[in-house]
Amino acid sequence: MISEVNKDINRRKEVLIVDDEEVNRILLGAILGPDYNIFYATNGAEALEIIRERVDTLSLVLMDLIMPVMDGMELLNILRQEIELSKLPVVVLTSEFEYEIKCLQMGAMDFIRKPFELPEIVEARINRVIELTEDRRILEATEHDATGLYTKNFFLEYTQQIDTYKGDAQMDTIALSVDHFSMINEIYGHETGDVILKETGTKIAEFVKEHHGIGCHWDGSQFYIYCRHVENRKEIEQLCYAMADFDEKLRIRLRAGIYNESDNQISVEKRLTASRFACNTLKNNQTSCLAYYDSSLHENELLMERLLSDTQRGIDEHQFKVFFQPKLDIRGDKPVLHSAEALVRWQHPELGLLSPGRFVPLFEENGMMQALDREVWSETVKLMSHWQEDLGIPVTVSVNVSRMDLYDESNIDYLETLLKENNIPKERLHLEITESAYTDNQNIVNGVIDRMKAEGFHIEMDDFGSGYSSLDALTKMPIDTLKLDMIFARGVEKDDKKCRLVELILDFAKYLDVQTVAEGIEEESQYRIMKEAGCDVLQGYYFSKPLPSDEFEEYLIREVRK
Repeated sequence: MISEVNKDINRRKEVLIVDDEEVNRILLGAILGPDYNIFYATNGAEALEIIRERVDTLSLVLMDLIMPVMDGMELLNILRQEIELSKLPVVVLTSEFEYEIKCLQMGAMDFIRKPFELPEIVEARINRVIELTEDRRILEATEHDATGLYTKNFFLEYTQQIDTYKGDAQMDTIALSVDHFSMINEIYGHETGDVILKETGTKIAEFVKEHHGIGCHWDGSQFYIYCRHVENRKEIEQLCYAMADFDEKLRIRLRAGIYNESDNQISVEKRLTASRFACNTLKNNQTSCLAYYDSSLHENELLMERLLSDTQRGIDEHQFKVFFQPKLDIRGDKPVLHSAEALVRWQHPELGLLSPGRFVPLFEENGMMQALDREVWSETVKLMSHWQEDLGIPVTVSVNVSRMDLYDESNIDYLETLLKENNIPKERLHLEITESAYTDNQNIVNGVIDRMKAEGFHIEMDDFGSGYSSLDALTKMPIDTLKLDMIFARGVEKDDKKCRLVELILDFAKYLDVQTVAEGIEEESQYRIMKEAGCDVLQGYYFSKPLPSDEFEEYLIREVRK
């Protein structure tokens, strides 16, 4: 192996001389022959055959312009258009000044005038062109990574150069990130992740070429673009979904944060940070893939960092409180209490009561969601035990099971132990699993849920209709209850098509012998329509807002007295 490397290092560089006059070929061969391996062609067509055959080893093409069959201009044009051949350096042999300028514009690196100058000058010019080309190739190899985009150091340097010469042109700084990339890496392996990053780099390269910019792979699944201002946001949205067809089950999507101020007084680093702030606001946002930066986003980012630093303390000090929203069975003449959903709030000692929308996406991203879920499960089951033992009121409660919980089967053992210690039957603790979790990796998720069902747990699919599930997919999913997302209740009283869609879903669920729940009921008209459509259970502010545990206990007592 070492001898082969040494052999390659010591190999003489190759030069192709293209000229229809034999005397010129002989003269140039005599000048360059002692230092280079020389190949000859008498016209552009012959030269093109040799170039295609030896493109990986040729160091230079030395070419006349006026030749039969194919002249030098035709050959230059072909070399410029083919990516594989375009980086091969060409030096033109000419006696016409006007051709010199045109050849340089077409990609020639230099020219040598006829009649030839001193041999030392010819050789020096050729040596210099080869050295510059090799230096450029080494630079290109170091300025790009495996994605084909610039590395961060070169990106920062070129961005500053663009700023110097852009004049009044408005520029966009765009941060891009692959949704759920860490989960894809964990489930499918780093090889799949690397392919995704490379394909993403290809899509970004196509985008920046069209929009006169540059792209960078920063680290992990983080990318940046610096380009002319993109007026039509749909073009950026198309980039965000450009990887959607890569793998149907992965459903890869990019999220984009955009900072569209290009004031040179603001450093490149600050513009990158601003676009990243905007990008981070889209974590776990299924309705939008791009966001524009403003000052409020920076304030929100600071809040997120504050919450992250306070998370463990919040769990240790039991700052997370469980609220309960009643679910009403509407199959009889009057709605009656059926069960409740456990919902978490953060009673932060300084920031006050925080809704889950403020911190749950953050926890899902930083890996704290499982610890929070276990805290909620534990508090919920202890309260269920209190209501059962001290009040004589057995209550069925549904708790949320996050996406990452499904990849740790020890959670099943944890739940079984918790229920056993508190004397609560498994069928009374319903496990709500969001629809998007089913679409991440159906084989793995369904396998875990099959085990949950086999152990006696009641499974609810939460937020049906907010993601990608189809009615056909429902036939393959191991569920006991289908919970319609609140988007179905919103405006159903005014939209006949939405009403018919709700009826179709409910009829299909009955065919599968699956119980149905609709959330987000806020008006009597919505209640009436859902009842007529055949829904089993309803939940929403029309009946009750989520209640703290002490208020829900009072609610339970009132319901029992009825």
